[in-house]
Amino acid sequence: MDWLPDFLCYIILVVLLAHNIASGAQAEYSDHQAKPGCNSTCGNLTIPYPFGVEEKCYLDEEFLITCNYSYDPPQPFLMNSTSVMVTNISILGDLTINQLIAQECYYPPAHVFGPMASPGSNKGDTWSSLDLVSKFTVSESRNKFTVVGCDSQGFIGGSRLNSSGLENDYSSGCMSVCDYKGSLDATSCTGSGCCQLEIPPGLVFTNVTASSFNNHVYVWDFSPCTFAFIVEDGGFNFNSSYLDPNYMPERMPVVLEWTVATETSSSTIVCKGNATSYQTNNKFGYRCKCKEGYQGNPYLPYLQGGCQAIYALALRATMGMGCEMERVANQFKRIKYHFSRSR
Repeated sequence: MDWLPDFLCYIILVVLLAHNIASGAQAEYSDHQAKPGCNSTCGNLTIPYPFGVEEKCYLDEEFLITCNYSYDPPQPFLMNSTSVMVTNISILGDLTINQLIAQECYYPPAHVFGPMASPGSNKGDTWSSLDLVSKFTVSESRNKFTVVGCDSQGFIGGSRLNSSGLENDYSSGCMSVCDYKGSLDATSCTGSGCCQLEIPPGLVFTNVTASSFNNHVYVWDFSPCTFAFIVEDGGFNFNSSYLDPNYMPERMPVVLEWTVATETSSSTIVCKGNATSYQTNNKFGYRCKCKEGYQGNPYLPYLQGGCQAIYALALRATMGMGCEMERVANQFKRIKYHFSRSR
């Protein structure tokens, strides 16, 4: 085999080290690391450990992903749910789902628009609920509660964790009113056509309902429905087209936060070699992360894709590009020496 020149190996090693260090100890490249021997995908979703789709492939049943093969492509759902559809999982502690929205629609008299429904009757109304286990909460920093429509109000109720880990009742809501189409704010959620609320921390159960003040009788021609939903911040940008029930999607993206333990003593058992536990910002649990200078999946052992030294990762990658082992090792020692002196 023809080895690459020393100076080229030196440059490659320096670039890889700089990239790995800049990426940080929790680089996203490790997000897709499943437990060895386990299926790591369901449809378009890549599933990292502690999650898994098969027995002995997840940390516990709260991290089970049910892969429903009746869809094409197959669709992943959280635990044994048939409605909480998962679209993304990050090893950094968040999970995105597509959640059904709540709606209430009223239709005009038959003599105005034909035989659709009787005057002032509602049709196709739905509500939206989300019941999570203790290791999952609705992210307060990544979501908004949103209501769309004129002559509309929406409510969100449920329960949230307090600082002691106990559940307290919660309820809130907002209203959106506009008299005619020209009076609504067509591009923002400021209360005319659309309103939004912040999400409180610790939500583990939600029930979202939509309603109308006057059965939409004065705004039938352009706003026959009220829609209410939790949605990822930035995942919904209001415009007047969303007043049309044929334009509004059935589901919206919602970000959940997950933890692996409620106590630090339990989390230290879950965190594997070269990893440490830390309390989340909302104080509702603990996660694992690689120690400084390491990258990988902190929930897996070292030899199974767990936390590995950044220097070692760069060294292996350099040798894989055609650099002779002894020469690369010498270059590695030289760079490590200069790096340690510069700190």
